[in-house]
Amino acid sequence: MTFGFHPSADMLDLAAGTMQRYVSLSANKGGEDESRPDSDTILVWRNDGQVFHRAAEAGERLAYLEARRGKTFGEICALLEFQNADENITWRVASFLADWFRDGLVSRVSVVA
Repeated sequence: MTFGFHPSADMLDLAAGTMQRYVSLSANKGGEDESRPDSDTILVWRNDGQVFHRAAEAGERLAYLEARRGKTFGEICALLEFQNADENITWRVASFLADWFRDGLVSRVSVVA
């Protein structure tokens, strides 16, 4: 299977701490945070005229980018297994897909023969 994504779906790599500062400022907490990752990756999309966003961890980032390039579910699983010391990654990639479907990011599924 390969996946097509909604035209509004995008992934952004932001400077470290950007997402946490945004959440903190939105909650009126001043934007201060002691712990900062190397970078923030977020998924951004629209659904019914509203803009949504959420953080994406490194594995999901790679899976999303490869899916956008037309890689199959099996190819994405193999790549992530290789990068994660042969850990069985199929369920993890399936959970990424479930999140993408739930969030309305996936607009098309194609079966590759």
